[in-house]
This record gives sequence, C-alpha cells and structure tokens, in this order.
Amino acid sequence: MAFRRLVECDKAELAYPTVLATYGVKQVLSGRRVGSRLNAKDASSLCCQQWKGVQMQQLRRFDSVQGKWRETVVEDGRATPADVAATRIDFAEWLRQLPRSKRNVAKLLATGEGTLAAAQRFRLSKARISQLRSELRLNWEEFQGEQFPAAA
Repeated sequence: MAFRRLVECDKAELAYPTVLATYGVKQVLSGRRVGSRLNAKDASSLCCQQWKGVQMQQLRRFDSVQGKWRETVVEDGRATPADVAATRIDFAEWLRQLPRSKRNVAKLLATGEGTLAAAQRFRLSKARISQLRSELRLNWEEFQGEQFPAAA
C-alpha cells in the first residue's frame, strides 16, 4: 500500500525495500492492517487501546442465586455509587427492550468477547457482528438520549 501511494505521488524513486519493510512492520505493530482503517473511537479496537490507553475488562459475573448472567459496571474514579447503580438499571432495561438475538449478541460483546468469537458462537459473519456492534452502540446512545454529531 505504501509503495502504491509513492507511485501515485510520482515518488517511486524513494521506495527502498528496507524503508518500505520497516514502515510496514511499524504499521502492523501499531494495530494497522492492510486495507483497513484505524478505529480510535471503538474502545474494543487495538488501535484505541494502544493510542488512548484504554483497557478492556470483562463486564460479567455469574449470579448463582438467579442462575443467569448479570451485568456489572467497571467503576472509574469519576463514577459515584449512584452513577454505577443507575447504569446497572439502565443497562438491564436497555437489554430487555432489545430483540432476543441482538440481546444475546450485546451480552456476549459486553463480556469482552471479540468479533470472531461472537461470529462463531452465533453462526454469523464477522462483518455482521461488526454491524450489530455499531447498531447496538447507536441504540444505546438513543436509549440514553445522547446526541452526537454525525461522522464526517
């Protein structure tokens, strides 16, 4: 991809193999894949985790009394006990309003499972799981009444 861009800019004479290989290795180590864009806004992306220091933690625990998955919230220094309680209530209510198939995907993704694992579990393509993740994010924002500017 880098070589192609140099040719397009009429700079093919700068395309030394060592430089291109080094550049390619650095791109891969930083989370970039050939033909894909970096997604610094998706907390589950390697790019976001590396660049912004985001850490993913599983948000699940097994409730032995009820015998089912129960959501929890990872607290940070800014969250008050009231914020945590409200989020738990809101998240449970949001899950209840989702269709069963989307609810199951949301629960699995909330546990920290990746796209591939979710795709295999629900026998869907990785692309469909990514679409569902985006749909779920937008649905959650709408549920919360959050207004975000449209992506340019």
